Amino acid sequence: LTAVTSPLQAAVLASQTRFDLVLSDVRMPKLSGPELLTEIRNTPVNRDVPAILISGQASIELGDWLPASSNTYYLRKPFGGNELLELVRHVLRWHEAKPG
Repeated sequence: LTAVTSPLQAAVLASQTRFDLVLSDVRMPKLSGPELLTEIRNTPVNRDVPAILISGQASIELGDWLPASSNTYYLRKPFGGNELLELVRHVLRWHEAKPG
């Protein structure tokens, strides 16, 4: 488990570390969640990393940011801890079982 306090730290870390999953808020200072995910996926080791983006904005659609095949999931606030854990488990199981 790796946690950082800014999206810029995460982008720098991505060039040195392979991630199993990216969990990010959509609205952050300096880089948005989708922008951060693009930066992370531009690194060879994290090109196909699955991600969960979290937002409290009901009017935003994930499709506005990322292609449908991007292995990116979206969770709207508010959500319960069990809901987040179940989504994390689902994403990790699906990604591990994916051929290639």
